[in-house]
Amino acid sequence: MFLMCFSHAPVLFTALASLSLVKADRSSTLSATLPSEGHWGYKTVLVFGDSFGDTGPTYHVIQDAFDERGIPAVVKSTAVSGTSACSWAEKDFGFSLVKAAREEFPDRAQGPDFVWYTLGADDISGSSSLKTCFGEARSDSEAEQCVVTVNRQIVACSELLLDNYFRTFPYSKVLLTGYDAPCESDLCLLTLDRPFDGRYCGLNRTCSNSLAFFWEEIYIRALTSRYKEPSFTGVNLVGTSQVAAGVPGARVGKPVLDQGSPCQWMTLCLHPSYGTPTGRAWGETMWNVFFSRHVEDRTEINV
Repeated sequence: MFLMCFSHAPVLFTALASLSLVKADRSSTLSATLPSEGHWGYKTVLVFGDSFGDTGPTYHVIQDAFDERGIPAVVKSTAVSGTSACSWAEKDFGFSLVKAAREEFPDRAQGPDFVWYTLGADDISGSSSLKTCFGEARSDSEAEQCVVTVNRQIVACSELLLDNYFRTFPYSKVLLTGYDAPCESDLCLLTLDRPFDGRYCGLNRTCSNSLAFFWEEIYIRALTSRYKEPSFTGVNLVGTSQVAAGVPGARVGKPVLDQGSPCQWMTLCLHPSYGTPTGRAWGETMWNVFFSRHVEDRTEINV
């Protein structure tokens, strides 16, 4: 199950509430080596959304990717664990993404250079109508139709946020990545992984992963059909953590569906852990598929 971010975690992992290991205060985003915000020779990145931005892999992997290449950048996050596209769309008349960009980068009249938009998973995991539909499904095709129905509302909420954003900041570039395969130990499958498929799949990893992968594909496809390059890039990074773990046959965007990601490198079952091979793989993959296309890598320049 690739999806559910953090909204159902409290029932299990109160002992893991010390998320300070992976969640730093936003003020720590600006390191002493970065330029002051009054200087225009640096790139700006806003991370907006859910627990993939603040729990794992976190916005820090983007900052690290820029720092390692000697590119001055300021990465800021307004991501909040457990939040959904529709909960953000209900705020500020659909302008919550615009508001976050203005508040985090008030000196950038054209908005931040880039946005990592990470929303949708908690809409799925928190949908009571999806769980009811799964409970009535008698086949995988019926279960997929349940996902299609719920996805329409998720897409509508994301479109409200993104339409308002691009009307306000037409030169900013947005990245949508999807999520990743979780740890699929029996404990995770019975608890934090469970909310997505409403117990339709039980402990069947292939079933659960296939449904999750199906949702990510139709969600990203719907948004990339509306918003075009270079303003909007939608790529499915599911499988990145399996690649980092050396799972045979796994590729970025093409996970092995009968198993999950390495549990030792996942936080709260669902999130690639910052500072581990899975977290680093996410930062490098985002760089390779998106940021490198828009920013010159100074480590490749011969002096």
